[in-house]
Amino acid sequence: LLDAGLDSAGNLWIVGSTDSDDFPMVNAVVSTKVPYRAAAFVQELDPTLTKILFSTYLAGHLPNFFPYPQTPWSAAEAITFDSSGNAYVGGATDEFDFPTTPGAFSTVGGGGDIYGATYRYTFLTKISAGGKLVYSTYLDTGISSCPPVRSSCIGRDSTWADVSGLAADSTGAVTVAENLSYAAGEVSRISPDGSKRLWATSVGGGEANGIEMAQDSAGNISILGGYLVETPLPTYPFTLQVTGEGLFAAKLSPNGSQIYLTDLGPLGAYPVGVLLDSSGNTYLAAASSSPQFPKFVANPNLVEDLVLQIDPTGSKWQTLFRFPSGVIAAPPLLDTKGRLLLPGRAGELLTLPVNYAFDTPVIVGFVNSASYVWNTGLVGGTLLSIFGFQLTAANGAQVLVHGLPAPVLSASPTEIDLIVPFGAANGDGTPTNVQLVLPNSSTQVQAPSILNVALITTDGSHAAALNQDGTVNSAANPAKRGSVVSLFGTGLNGWPADKADGALAKAAEPLDQFYSKLEAFDISGVPINVLYLGTAPGLLYGVFQINLQLPLNANTLSGEEIYVMSGSTRSKTVEIYVQ
Repeated sequence: LLDAGLDSAGNLWIVGSTDSDDFPMVNAVVSTKVPYRAAAFVQELDPTLTKILFSTYLAGHLPNFFPYPQTPWSAAEAITFDSSGNAYVGGATDEFDFPTTPGAFSTVGGGGDIYGATYRYTFLTKISAGGKLVYSTYLDTGISSCPPVRSSCIGRDSTWADVSGLAADSTGAVTVAENLSYAAGEVSRISPDGSKRLWATSVGGGEANGIEMAQDSAGNISILGGYLVETPLPTYPFTLQVTGEGLFAAKLSPNGSQIYLTDLGPLGAYPVGVLLDSSGNTYLAAASSSPQFPKFVANPNLVEDLVLQIDPTGSKWQTLFRFPSGVIAAPPLLDTKGRLLLPGRAGELLTLPVNYAFDTPVIVGFVNSASYVWNTGLVGGTLLSIFGFQLTAANGAQVLVHGLPAPVLSASPTEIDLIVPFGAANGDGTPTNVQLVLPNSSTQVQAPSILNVALITTDGSHAAALNQDGTVNSAANPAKRGSVVSLFGTGLNGWPADKADGALAKAAEPLDQFYSKLEAFDISGVPINVLYLGTAPGLLYGVFQINLQLPLNANTLSGEEIYVMSGSTRSKTVEIYVQ
């Protein structure tokens, strides 16, 4: 399932790709497909979701046409509707017999070459409210990634393209947003009868990295997209390497001319979606670590989600909300009361008030402070960060985890760092309350107690580690191969019940490694010798120290990549500088 939408009658349409040979067909346009091959599908359900009104494949029927085992496929990726109830489906295919109609804009596309390299094209198909095929056409493909030596492309895409957004106006003209291989994104408008392209505009510079769009009632198109930052390789100046990702916003007029183009920053960014409200305001949902946006979390290298309201000229943003990474998983929505709805990765829905200002306390969620994995870490002794708005008051705040007071380490209006009480939760999945108590109000969230063991880092990727001589491990002070290093982490189960919440460990106290099930591995999965697992003297109970003997041979040029596991729970990989 790749997209869904409601038509004017309240029927739900879903589109995607399936390899099922017995997918239910109702009044199908294409009722069969090549066995075991992935085919695009379109399905309409009634408002009660109990009856299939229409269901069809969109796929070709010729057998595999490549000399190598590369199987053709099709996928429906986007759907929209016009005021008459017609459905428009956009997607991608490398089948050269994908169903098209006479007189369509393009009836040629897809296919491959003698090396098995495929050519993936976008398509646009119009289906009437009664379930009849009106037109179907190929659209575009990207720039080839294959060098002159064609055999290097055996069995993979030579070009690719995807439809990322669709919008139909009152005349039946359709605006299509496309991502194309090794090229700028493209936004174009197709005529109501599907016979020609009215205009096309490239967006995103040399190479776009995801394009999202929304169209207002006047036909103006708001765009949010990513772009790749590329620099020449020092040894091969004519070869570009990707060194970063950026974000841009743009707006096009109904005839495709550019109204504005705004660079939203070149650091760690990708688009999520665009929303237009009834007043013409544009809301952009994305993730970015660009310094031009105030950070929600103190870590400057951490990519964070954002919702941005941009002014009509695109010259400045009017409202900005920042959230930890993972809060926003899909394009934002508006409910009937005008509230902004942000769908999350675990099915949760964050609701922003009509005036888009948090004037009462609200908890957005929480993370293990070392891993920043969303809504994990409700385990006794874990360093936990709670995120939200209006979290503090002049005379302080109290946090209760499963009814037990949690020691607060630091607090601000948007973040509270604490340590989970040892008696609060043990990582067995039990629903656990996190409650913020203020002098005149309180708020809470409930989530399962999920174990999330994590190693503490200095920058999100390099371990906060000590070398064998007690000095800090760094690029300027790497560890010797075969030496012992000390790493630190949190989120481990198995702490003795007699430990005081928020107390400092005064001495080294080994932990039961059999009970905690903690093991260490290099990036290849080879076990690393654990010499000590226990408290970290001078640090909080709940922060564990693990001493490891580094392998004699580093697994990367600049360091040793390591992760730990506690039972089936694996930490993120961290790197130790070695020489």
